[in-house]
Amino acid sequence: MLNDLPIRAWQEHTREVFSVDWSNIKKDTFASSSWDGTVKLWSPEMPRSVMTLQAHHACVYQTVFSPHQPDILATCSTDGILKIFDLRSPSYVNTGPTANTFTNPMSAAVLTVPASGTEVLSVDWNKYRPMVLASSGVDKHVKVWDCRMVKSGDVGQVGGICETQLLGHEYAVRKVQWSPHQPDILATASYDMTCRVWTTTPAPGRTQLLQIHDTHTEFVVGCGWSLYEEGVLASCGWDGRLNVIRTK
Repeated sequence: MLNDLPIRAWQEHTREVFSVDWSNIKKDTFASSSWDGTVKLWSPEMPRSVMTLQAHHACVYQTVFSPHQPDILATCSTDGILKIFDLRSPSYVNTGPTANTFTNPMSAAVLTVPASGTEVLSVDWNKYRPMVLASSGVDKHVKVWDCRMVKSGDVGQVGGICETQLLGHEYAVRKVQWSPHQPDILATASYDMTCRVWTTTPAPGRTQLLQIHDTHTEFVVGCGWSLYEEGVLASCGWDGRLNVIRTK
């Protein structure tokens, strides 16, 4: 049956593809990130990618569109760096399906954030505070960045102030996601086999860690908030389990 087949398929990345993200503002646009160091923009109506960013010199684990501005997206990478790109910049051209960052000039980010000395595995935009991001990675830390603070560097703008660090995971944090309902709540999934819920504004005398959910028996690699029911969180892991948690 036709419904069993993809309505469109592409194979332009030269290495594994790690993430895809639809724009919440431009309904016909989504982005992908790959081990080949590139981020590509796509439209289901187009026979090939519409733009290629030479984003990093290493694997790009995730790219996410800003929920506030349709032409802004963020990336995170093996190189320990977060980058923010403005797609309206004239420096971005479609370099073709075989291009990759290891053989082509880098696309200029509007902001580069040195986020970690090790791999950054996940990044997410705060849904209520423009230019605020959360990141997580191999260093076991979850960090919240205010990206309004910048300074001129040797290559473009460098900046980002780390507002807070959420500490407690025992191994790499594979996924971080802000709540769609509360500006100070986020969830994380970790190789320590837990999914955790945090607040960036704890009550006096309370910790930032709100809950630990440890029902998985292998690495927890994903978590996602329900958009339609506040406080409902799903998690998935290498144990083959999918869990749904009520956090409030």
